[in-house]
Amino acid sequence: MKSIELSVTGMTCGNCVKHVDHTIRTIAGVEDVQIELSSGKVGVQGEFPQGVEPIIAALAEDGYVAKLIS
Repeated sequence: MKSIELSVTGMTCGNCVKHVDHTIRTIAGVEDVQIELSSGKVGVQGEFPQGVEPIIAALAEDGYVAKLIS
């Protein structure tokens, strides 16, 4: 299992966190998501055969800008 960390901008409240969590969990291979609202950091664990691009694209469709940190 791989771990990645994203910086996500646009999250302002608990509902945003729930929305981001749900969006990421719909991506094939994602097994777990941890979100820290105050810093905008999102940790994702799982297998990513298509890389991180599908996660970033899904978040962009929902209005969140995500960048890979690690």
